[in-house]
Amino acid sequence: MKKYFESLGLKEGASQEEIQASYDKLSDELDPAKNNNQEFFKEEYKKVQEAYDALSNSSILASDKVKIENTDKPPKSSISKIPFYPKPIKKSFFVKENLIVVLLIILTGHSFYLQTKVSEATKYAKRASSYASDATKYSKRASSYASEASSYASDAADIASEAADFASDAYYAAYANQCSFCP
Repeated sequence: MKKYFESLGLKEGASQEEIQASYDKLSDELDPAKNNNQEFFKEEYKKVQEAYDALSNSSILASDKVKIENTDKPPKSSISKIPFYPKPIKKSFFVKENLIVVLLIILTGHSFYLQTKVSEATKYAKRASSYASDATKYSKRASSYASEASSYASDAADIASEAADFASDAYYAAYANQCSFCP
């Protein structure tokens, strides 16, 4: 029962008028609709509502033998005993929870971007390796063809030299057969 009085910021044994006044003031201050439906205000509003419902029910007051004093003057500074509630925070996009979510989204996007770039770089590296392998293979073929061509050129030079010798011999032989002055 004591927690209900504390929830309303009152001392035990407060009158129904004090309970009603404190409830009206707190329910207005803690109204979640006026405070952007923040979770803190929802919870506090429920506590105040529960306390008021419990204390306004006369059967509970009678069964707990709560002494209600009817005095002409209200207890001194009963309103000052009301717990301090912070002013409502205006929700903006960059509150702590939203900022964390935004940062997670940005980091996830950046991670995805980097993963895509690494995947592309890997693909290009594999392609470059394949091209280098092909170039090595073609280089070996070209070297083989060059060696064969050199051999063929050498053979051709030898044959050309022999052909020149035969041509020279043939020339001399032909000249010798046609010579009228020759014995």
